[in-house]
Amino acid sequence: MCTVQMLRRKTLPAVFADIQKLTNSYEQLARDERTDVAGTLQQTVSQVNERHSAVQSSTDDAEQILSGILQKKMNFDSNHETTLTWLHVIDKELKTIEAALSSSSSASQQQQHCLILKVY
Repeated sequence: MCTVQMLRRKTLPAVFADIQKLTNSYEQLARDERTDVAGTLQQTVSQVNERHSAVQSSTDDAEQILSGILQKKMNFDSNHETTLTWLHVIDKELKTIEAALSSSSSASQQQQHCLILKVY
């Protein structure tokens, strides 16, 4: 979402600057008691509004996409941590079982060795 906010910070000031220029032009016309007979300022305002709408739509779409990607990454990270924890638990259990098997195996071998010695 930071990327979307950075994109908005880069594009919105340019739009606001255009709007400020138009506002200043309209204010100057009003002070001079003139009108926008040719409609150039009105046309420019319409163009700026269309550009702003397009930018807003693009940033909204990008924000939705990035939010979805961020949610998937957070889910992945969570599942990754859960899986690693589970693997560590399984590893400890296997080491415990191996140790128990090796100790019972060596005890069993010692008993068999003693029996063999008694027979002879």
